[in-house]
Amino acid sequence: QEQDRVEATINSPLFGGDRIDVESGYLEIQAPDGSLVWLDAGTQVQLLELRNSGGDSSGENVLALQNGTLEGEITSEESSQAEMRIDTPEASVYLMSRGRFRVEAANGMTSAVSYRGVVELAGDEGSVLVRTGQESRVSSGDEPEEPWTVNTFRRDLFGEWCEERSASYVSESRGEDAEYIDQVPGPVRHYATELHAYGDWNYIAAYGWVWRPSIIQVGWRPYCSGYWSWCPRGWTWVSYEPWGWLPY
Repeated sequence: QEQDRVEATINSPLFGGDRIDVESGYLEIQAPDGSLVWLDAGTQVQLLELRNSGGDSSGENVLALQNGTLEGEITSEESSQAEMRIDTPEASVYLMSRGRFRVEAANGMTSAVSYRGVVELAGDEGSVLVRTGQESRVSSGDEPEEPWTVNTFRRDLFGEWCEERSASYVSESRGEDAEYIDQVPGPVRHYATELHAYGDWNYIAAYGWVWRPSIIQVGWRPYCSGYWSWCPRGWTWVSYEPWGWLPY
């Protein structure tokens, strides 16, 4: 309904059933299981289902792409968790493994590109597997085209932005950080390296590995930069701090 339409801010919480219209700029979605989805300007998508974190092996991330372009990355190290489905008016796209992908839906055509990993593109008359460095497309009521090779380094402005966002989650000192990454709780582990960019991890005997922000001003205190928002799970603090969505 129109009265339920709100303008998103940084760290806005999302829930299954939410519809997103990207009027300008780009948008990043972080799913609870660590998967990342990026939306281009003009994209319309609905979050049909979001997979829970914390070791729950049931369910999957299901998105309905009405129109536009999205890229995404599945980072889970467990193959059983590498599950995402993207439905479009012409097809269903299944992400079958860890990797990077791109899906476009426009003018009665759906295309799927695999930058890394395996993607299944299923149309009304059959399906094909799109492997690393390949692309396929399908129109409504047709069979998907045989995949062809594409240059994975050739990106548009949106693709370049997605690459920059993906790189921000990769820790250059992964070996040194492995100790705390492997010991923090599962729901937090996906984002441990992201938090590392904004603070420090310290071991406290009573709690284990604990993170604290370091990029703060004198006089900083929790719940001072942001606003309260009513969500399906109750009142939620939406922080303006770039790292604030996870601790709160």
